[in-house]
Amino acid sequence: MKEKKSTARSVVIYIIELLVIIAASQLVFTKVIRPVSIIGSSMYPTVSDQDIALINVIGLKESELKRFDVVIIDWKQSNENIIKRLIGFPGDHIKFVNDALYINGVLYEEDYLDRDYVARAKASRGVSQFTADFEYIVPDGQYFVLGDNRLNSADSRTIGCFSFSDFIGKEGVVIYPFNHFNWIK
Repeated sequence: MKEKKSTARSVVIYIIELLVIIAASQLVFTKVIRPVSIIGSSMYPTVSDQDIALINVIGLKESELKRFDVVIIDWKQSNENIIKRLIGFPGDHIKFVNDALYINGVLYEEDYLDRDYVARAKASRGVSQFTADFEYIVPDGQYFVLGDNRLNSADSRTIGCFSFSDFIGKEGVVIYPFNHFNWIK
């Protein structure tokens, strides 16, 4: 009889431990970090199609967003999460001329872009510009985002801007495939 009680108690303890682990994992993977599967090449070579990343989602505050942060966005129109680079804040005047980025009249170097990849992409497409010339004023309460692979990116140029409530997280680390392991910045 004692043996049955001990076995039943062990099973109950095991179930409780399992439930605690599941609850803790759920909490960590929704409120602290979130696994994200990268679909598409709009941020190549920063991240690649089919990469799996862990993205920081804890305590994302609007006041902590910085220009050129990599952000994960809930794109409600397509019912998917997308990864892009934050370029413009509410009220910013964004202008591209001859592959040069101007924000509010100030020239910004896009050091995060891989210059070798940019040159290869332009050559393979037979184009002279990686980012076609455009001008845009970011509406109040909205943010302007671009993919790092400008020749193959659906971003604010075509799908519009996003509000802060659409942002899920920023930055993170590619964890798979292992040879792509890299911090996303």
